[in-house]
Amino acid sequence: MLVSFDTNTLIWGIRGVATEGQEGNIPIAKALIDSLEAEQATIQLAIAAPVLAEYVGGFPEARQQQEFAALSHRFVICPFDSKAAYIASQILAKRELVSQVRADGATRRIAHADLKIVAACAAFGVHTLFSNDGGVLKLGAGRLRVRTITQPLFDPPPVSPEPPKSRCVSSERILPRPRFSGTAAR
Repeated sequence: MLVSFDTNTLIWGIRGVATEGQEGNIPIAKALIDSLEAEQATIQLAIAAPVLAEYVGGFPEARQQQEFAALSHRFVICPFDSKAAYIASQILAKRELVSQVRADGATRRIAHADLKIVAACAAFGVHTLFSNDGGVLKLGAGRLRVRTITQPLFDPPPVSPEPPKSRCVSSERILPRPRFSGTAAR
């Protein structure tokens, strides 16, 4: 199963950096990435190519090649290919959805980056994408599972109510035991 992360989750969980007010996300994202990485027998970690670009672009040029190599080794890279472009076009066709993302404060550039991340993950078959970005959460709805970093990978099983107390009455009749008189019939 492929599990992916948005750029913000990588920055918190790998670099250990956060903007003011988001410092509490650092240990949560780190624990999430570490716990999923420990499940390598059943879970593969992935990132979309636009996430790779955004993350590596946050480093000085002299360090970018090293960071690129480290992420490329640690994560499967979901390309933004023709299949992803087609999925992105389908999402873009839902103008009201893109307008909602923009109305929530995302610039056009950020909305398009979020769109490419969602489309690349959906096209590559990612099971779950972790992100705290409202645009990613909205754009990914209906395409793949998008979770915040505090949500579990799997939903807990529904708690079923206790079965009702049985008030069934046995349909068998209880017959009296036969009595033996001491004389046997010959």
